[in-house]
Amino acid sequence: MTRITTDAMGYGRPNPDLVLGPSARILYKNPAIKILTGTASALVPIRDFVDDSSTIALNPISPVQCYQLGFKGHCCVNVNGIDVETLHPGPAHFLRLTGAMKLYFEQLFAHKADPADFGPMIAPRLRMDDVNLVTAA
Repeated sequence: MTRITTDAMGYGRPNPDLVLGPSARILYKNPAIKILTGTASALVPIRDFVDDSSTIALNPISPVQCYQLGFKGHCCVNVNGIDVETLHPGPAHFLRLTGAMKLYFEQLFAHKADPADFGPMIAPRLRMDDVNLVTAA
């Protein structure tokens, strides 16, 4: 879990504090992303922004239920002023699944014959380390 404190990403972004799940990605704009991908923005894991000041990793003392929204097409939803990625378990996601978890996902999405059937993503996925490499160069 990650807490983003009020105004951590600019005035009113977020407002109020926002807590996101462990795999959440936000839509991030940076000139380095244009160099890397040719697009103005990318989906970056919120955990990559943890600075222990305005973006804080949380370790709940008991289990916490997290939910992820899924729509017909991949999109971002604005939550407290932050654009957060919706579910898109396309081909890259399925490569990391094995055994029982892969079978579970296949059963959840039985109406999809192939992982590519989830359609295109609205933006590429990057790690902040990739962005930082270009910024440092």
